[in-house]
Amino acid sequence: MFRNATFALLAVLAGAAVSSASLVTMQQSNQTRALNSVNYDVLDFFYTPTPGGEFTNYRLNVTATTGSIQDPAKAQRDRQLNSTAETASSGNIDTYMNTVWSMASKESDGNVASYNFNVYNPSTQSPPQPIIDWSVFDTATGDGPSVTNADLTTFTAPYRLARVLVTPGAVGTAVFTAFDTGNVAGTPFAFTFGVPEPASLSLLGLAMVGMCGFIRRR
Repeated sequence: MFRNATFALLAVLAGAAVSSASLVTMQQSNQTRALNSVNYDVLDFFYTPTPGGEFTNYRLNVTATTGSIQDPAKAQRDRQLNSTAETASSGNIDTYMNTVWSMASKESDGNVASYNFNVYNPSTQSPPQPIIDWSVFDTATGDGPSVTNADLTTFTAPYRLARVLVTPGAVGTAVFTAFDTGNVAGTPFAFTFGVPEPASLSLLGLAMVGMCGFIRRR
């Protein structure tokens, strides 16, 4: 009974920790940039702030152990997304990192992002690169579960703050460390790309074992 109570308490504490922290997720897709007809693997990073917290900054490190990081339009460091039609022809198939407000403002409000280029400075370097490591800072006050820009378009969390292009089939890791007023110490979120998830690897292993058994029986 004591053990069950302990597990229940740990579950409650874990749930409280998750619900009180910011959240970052990554999605991977394959897209073609219409402006140069080149195909890329696209890594998108989505951010949800701590409940009641305001976004302040983040640091994103993406390391390609095979393949490379691509940045076809180097000047678009905080690419301002078209709020009504995100199509390849609008040029959003690119490497960029936003804050919550620079993502929403599309430069119409003047709330652009501020950067530290720790690794790979697009002003002085060119792709392909093995690593991109940028720190991105907010220059505006006020955000939350939703923001409205000058065009009265409402954006809601999770916000897609960053997009990194890599060569098709590239393998590597990403670490997104998010900071906000409710989480000043920051929370790192680690991801892998270009490799099967552990569950998929387990299923593959079981399939191989079953196949070996089938062949042996024959």
